[in-house]
Amino acid sequence: MATLLTYCAGLPLAISILAARAAASPELPLSALAEEVQEAATRLDALDTGDMAADLRAVFASSYHALDPDTAQAFRLIGLAPGPDISVPATASLTGLPVARVRVLLRKLRAAHLTQEHTPGRHRMHDLIRLYATEQGHGQPVSVSEAALHRLVDFYLHTAHAAAGLLDAHRDQIPLAAAQPGVVPEEMADHGAALDWFTAEHRMLYAAVDLAAGLGLDAHAWQLAWALETFFDYRGHWHDWAASQRTALEAARRLGERSWEAGAHRSLGMAYTQMGRLDEGHSHFDRALELYDHLGDRVRQAHTYRGLGWVCDRQGRPREALDHNERALSLYRRIGHRGGQAMALNNAGWLHAMLGQYQRTLDYCAQAVALNREIDDRHAEAGAWDSLGYAHHHLARYADATGCYERALDLVRGVGDRFNETEILNHLGDTHLAAGDHEAARQAWRQALEIAEEIGHPAADELRDRLTSSV
Repeated sequence: MATLLTYCAGLPLAISILAARAAASPELPLSALAEEVQEAATRLDALDTGDMAADLRAVFASSYHALDPDTAQAFRLIGLAPGPDISVPATASLTGLPVARVRVLLRKLRAAHLTQEHTPGRHRMHDLIRLYATEQGHGQPVSVSEAALHRLVDFYLHTAHAAAGLLDAHRDQIPLAAAQPGVVPEEMADHGAALDWFTAEHRMLYAAVDLAAGLGLDAHAWQLAWALETFFDYRGHWHDWAASQRTALEAARRLGERSWEAGAHRSLGMAYTQMGRLDEGHSHFDRALELYDHLGDRVRQAHTYRGLGWVCDRQGRPREALDHNERALSLYRRIGHRGGQAMALNNAGWLHAMLGQYQRTLDYCAQAVALNREIDDRHAEAGAWDSLGYAHHHLARYADATGCYERALDLVRGVGDRFNETEILNHLGDTHLAAGDHEAARQAWRQALEIAEEIGHPAADELRDRLTSSV
């Protein structure tokens, strides 16, 4: 019964139709009816009683045929768009119409009860109405549908690319081809606006990667997956990160773009390492390094050495991890990549701490803080303060450690990195405990656990155990 109600999308007429069918055929088990409505291709047929007055498709058709041509076209195209809802700017690019005109069309669709504005500026259809809209969309020329979806992918790609630059201004950038006529990407003022946009568009952006690949827009698929990396990492969406990069990897292979193939392998290495699938992460980093070495790309080769250092650290091999990071640092210095130098310095400092060499950690990470301040990379600076706090803690300088962690938290919260906020809070709790302040330790761990449960952080179980044992 729950399945039947779910796929009726809450529409009273749909529920009454299914109830009538069940009453008319008592020998038909509800499970058979549920199986029929679960199939998108037959769901509207399952809600057809043969009575025009009680045929859901006929009800939708009555509203649809009353629309003017532009509004009907918008309805058809929205039905083809991926994701659970769509924004006004995205609809404008999908239809190729100005935003002001699109607002009028969406008001008409709402008045006809064919769409809902469930949150300001975002519109959705009931699942059954979407199925009807999709049927109508497939009835128009393929060239029209594909051109509209191409514009939509362009909208998501160009907006996401600009937003990714606001999330991490120090990340290596990629060039994009010009967007199709009729596409007007959204503009964002700052880091916070970019993070809000990614959060609102998360499901649509994820779906757009597969949409691009399905349309044969392989370059778009790879570039869009690239633009999503930082957001997925900050918010802990590692499964989405890995899935989008698997699509990007296949797209790069179809294009014969070895550099892009290497980039997808490196990104998969990061995603799998975050997920704790360390052997797979290591394998992808190895393949990326092999490709970058063949291409002679020293910058990304250095990036990959850092990735290998990270996964080796997670695998409990700090000495090997340190060797990888020292290679990365050497390459960054040779090519003058200051941002890379700062990150490699911090990583090497952390690994010295893993080896019990805390004074060397202070030396390396102080350099990392200074360099990150020079280039204004607040996210990387937060990581260096965390490493400094860890070293001070193990040197029993608890007040210094607390100060470092609090500085790291200020910075990491400013960029919206929930994963590393959890890590730093966990470390801060350890320091409070070592200093004898049990309540402050529990408070830090409680905050960390709230975030860990929200994003699926792998430390959630450990944090629960700590809170339980400290009662």
